[in-house]
Amino acid sequence: MDLINTFFNPEVFLQSFPILLRGLGNTIMLGVTAVVCGTLFGVVLCLVRLYGAKALQVLAIIYIDLFRAIPVLVVIVLIYYALPFVGVTFSSFTSASLALILVLAAFTAEVLRAGIQSIPRGQAEAALALGLRFRQVIWKVILPQAARGDSSANQQHGVDHQGHLARLGRRHAGSPETGHGHAGAHGQSDAADRRGRHLCRHPVASCTVDRISRRPRPAVADRSLIELHL
Repeated sequence: MDLINTFFNPEVFLQSFPILLRGLGNTIMLGVTAVVCGTLFGVVLCLVRLYGAKALQVLAIIYIDLFRAIPVLVVIVLIYYALPFVGVTFSSFTSASLALILVLAAFTAEVLRAGIQSIPRGQAEAALALGLRFRQVIWKVILPQAARGDSSANQQHGVDHQGHLARLGRRHAGSPETGHGHAGAHGQSDAADRRGRHLCRHPVASCTVDRISRRPRPAVADRSLIELHL
């Protein structure tokens, strides 16, 4: 009876149930805050590590290696108990959120870096050859593949993603700011089709026959990039 009264006392459970509900709400809020903010910070950190200036890359590497090595509990203790000695004070929820965000961002940046580096370089070069800007290549071509982490599809150059590149190129070619809109599909010769198929087989120019033979050609500067690898 003592064991039952100690661990399964209904009166104590009813008294502590509202406290448990508040704790559950705080846990959910803490988890959502840490995951959302930590993921966004990790993406920015990864892009700085890969494409930032040399000094920023070194700082990003130091940050990632440091916070991946320090346990989360140590970070929480440092933020909540050590920072008040230098005049910086946070609440308990803010301290826990900040610690989890800092640690999660480091792990997210490293995982995303591995995903980006597993993507064949030809994917980015093909997107640039289609006339997309570097920012568009990162957000529309590289990051979606890195987030999925589909290494097998990446190694085979992703047939579905090649179609996605072609659709991006068509939309970009049709926009007024690109200046690529000329010459339609009708009247194209068989030699142009064969050239289009040859480009589609090339790992650098991952595109489709529809893009090469039935749509406006890239600008002269972009077309020279494709012809350079033939």
